[in-house]
Amino acid sequence: HTWSDFISECLTMVSFGYSFFEMVYKVRSGPEAKPPSKHSDKRIGWRKFGFRAQDTLDQWEFDEAGGVRAFVQSAPPDYQKRTIPIEKGLLFRARHEKNNPEGRSVLRNAYRSWYFKSRLESLEGIVLERRGAGLPVMHLPPGATTTDRDAAKDIVRKIRIDEQMGVTLPDGWKLDLLSPGARAEVSEFDAAITRYRQEMLMSVLAGFVALGTEKVGSFALSRDQKDFFLMSLTGWADAIEEVLNTFAVPRLFALNDFGAAGLPYLKHGELATV
Repeated sequence: HTWSDFISECLTMVSFGYSFFEMVYKVRSGPEAKPPSKHSDKRIGWRKFGFRAQDTLDQWEFDEAGGVRAFVQSAPPDYQKRTIPIEKGLLFRARHEKNNPEGRSVLRNAYRSWYFKSRLESLEGIVLERRGAGLPVMHLPPGATTTDRDAAKDIVRKIRIDEQMGVTLPDGWKLDLLSPGARAEVSEFDAAITRYRQEMLMSVLAGFVALGTEKVGSFALSRDQKDFFLMSLTGWADAIEEVLNTFAVPRLFALNDFGAAGLPYLKHGELATV
């Protein structure tokens, strides 16, 4: 897989709190070998960093000191338990509190805002629908049976404003569509939904995305907010870089004889707007 594939899978730690990879090695035996390699010097190289998806995790194994010892996976198609020792793994975490191997999802900070936003959007749709259809009230004639009442309830519950709306009533039945008295204005929902959406963006320092949608904002404010966002992205890149240089690079070079040469260092480029 490509380096971009690896980074994309690595950044699933933003939503899940962590991402785990198994380092898979190969003997560099040339392009015609299986697995192929660009080099034929017979040294040990990385074949891939195999992504071990979060939904395949069965359990973690810990040592007596509380350190992570292994990632136990149960994955399709056979769902057999397979233990990947931490020495073969790369564990990327959004946070490291209490050495929890599963970290903490960045999206948890936005959950409360998302919860209220999603429910307000549902209520907004109900208000708009009821405002158009009105409040249906069915008047039944004297002597109506239980079956008549059940049929009336079914009619008023199914009244909708669409291209096929209409009601056919038996003789003596009467249907009124009442306009609700005190009703919430749609603008009230819109203001609250916008506020919660803004809070979600701010939880990941991406508030600049909404600039201009409310006819407010300035170039200077946008630049400052984007600088904060780029700083946060640089922090993610630093975290990935640190894990690779602490665990992946030394273990690879331990498998190869390079004498007293110093270890190379993987370094990300500068993050900036073009």
